[in-house]
Amino acid sequence: MNKILFLKLVVSFLFITFISTAQQNKTGVPTKNSKPAFMKFDMDGKTLIYEPKDLETYNILQNETSETKASSIFEFNVQILSKAQWRMEIEIRVPPKTTPIVCKMPYSENRFPKGGQQDSYIPSAALYLIDKEASHLYQTEFLNTGNFAITTLENGWIEGTFDADLPSSLGHENVKITNGTFRFKLPKQLMVRD
Repeated sequence: MNKILFLKLVVSFLFITFISTAQQNKTGVPTKNSKPAFMKFDMDGKTLIYEPKDLETYNILQNETSETKASSIFEFNVQILSKAQWRMEIEIRVPPKTTPIVCKMPYSENRFPKGGQQDSYIPSAALYLIDKEASHLYQTEFLNTGNFAITTLENGWIEGTFDADLPSSLGHENVKITNGTFRFKLPKQLMVRD
């Protein structure tokens, strides 16, 4: 991936994070008898655990364009202002104006070319891992190796598991993510993207 494309991705992530922070849907407020939001995974022999205060969610309706298939995108991520070195973003893509269902999903990229192979891969998921100190981006690719599953949907909360080998956008060694688990409250739609 060239540097310009990498910079565009980073700027896009920052813009979306800014918008979502301004209109943030509180993810960590548990209801009576429920567990709070969390994200946890193993990487390089370490377990990374993120608390509700470090997490945010949003839901974007991706309109169909000449290059992209329409979808609803539910994102759950570590806030950009978090002090954590590693910032994970989980994207779950489903048909427009629908919500995720309990199922296993293939990994995909961040675009769905119309008429391309990915047209049949909704629902799907994508992972983005950003090393904030080194400014490296690792992300899933189309049909990336690994597993992603939504295991529970209950009272507006979603839980699931994930693991993957994440390729580097700059050609560095892949990062292996294992034993990933998450829980968050499904957000209402915040914005529309063309």
